[in-house]
Amino acid sequence: MPTRIGIVGDVENMIDDYLGVTKMFDLSFQIGDMSTRSYDKLTDTAHRFFKGNHDNHDLFSNCDLGKFGVFDVCGIKFGWISGADSIDKYRRSDHWYDEELSHVELDEAVQLMIVEKPSVLLTHDCPQYIAMLFNIYDRSRTRNALQSLFEEYEPDSWFFGHHHRSFRTIVGNTTFRCLNQLESYEIVV
Repeated sequence: MPTRIGIVGDVENMIDDYLGVTKMFDLSFQIGDMSTRSYDKLTDTAHRFFKGNHDNHDLFSNCDLGKFGVFDVCGIKFGWISGADSIDKYRRSDHWYDEELSHVELDEAVQLMIVEKPSVLLTHDCPQYIAMLFNIYDRSRTRNALQSLFEEYEPDSWFFGHHHRSFRTIVGNTTFRCLNQLESYEIVV
């Protein structure tokens, strides 16, 4: 019997809507900006997430994948890297200073992806080159690290959120997909 794996874009505190989306999948991975308020309703570990820049980094959930890593699901190797820069952080009261991984953590994450070579990469933000396709030219340490990663290794698929738009492009050997808020993409294996 096939397994339905979902990749879900930013939730931005719309937890009930997110839980409705996850009902379509056997497993799912949400790619950052889950909630700044509470993770209390997130109890099904078949539906995991990692934090973006609009997440309360002081909250804990068993469904949180952590900062970065690699895992195998039904024979597909997935990698993930959390975090992103908030361009509005100086105007927001809900800003956490660890929204981006540190330089050391990003270096470790990039090296892990280069060694493990996941075929599907999940990140909250995207490489700098892809951001420039959105007319975003300011550089962040996350986008710079993701750009360095892409210059060393091209996964088959790269999913990201953060930009609240639907977008698909192919660069080199990689299909990039930006998922809008609560947008999902299904992988069937």
